[in-house]
Amino acid sequence: QGASTNKAQVLTAGVGSGKTIGFSIAALIEARKSMIDASSSGNVNHRTISLFVYPRTQLCRDQHREICKFATNMKDKDTQNDVGLEPWLELYESYRSRGMNATDGVIEMYGGGAHPMPVIVTTYETLKRRMRRPEFMAKISNHLSTVVLDEIHLTSGVSGGMASYL
Repeated sequence: QGASTNKAQVLTAGVGSGKTIGFSIAALIEARKSMIDASSSGNVNHRTISLFVYPRTQLCRDQHREICKFATNMKDKDTQNDVGLEPWLELYESYRSRGMNATDGVIEMYGGGAHPMPVIVTTYETLKRRMRRPEFMAKISNHLSTVVLDEIHLTSGVSGGMASYL
């Protein structure tokens, strides 16, 4: 099959073996390539979105910090400058820190002329709430390229049941 064929992949390994680092780096490289392609075409709406989803809020925050470390270490190969890849933490607190409520924040970040964010890190519960917002769904449905379900073994109840269908 051609290289452009999308395929689901499942990565399993023992605790502490580096799974998160492995697929984080791959998703960040894909996000960076998307940024370069969008810049080359002159159309930032050609960007794709890598979505990281976690079962617990604190785990989401912790992994966002780790993903940000990887992203800030990505340098342009020619200039050695930062590539400007800033993973977005899609939680209420991100909007509150900007002085907004979540509803107004989602409208601003995803509505109208907002550019797709290359990397979004969130929880199942927040994703469920955001999927009720047309601005979020329009941006995600038009630009989503990668979904990373990390620490999926921690899901239970309704979230676990929904994740099992993925």
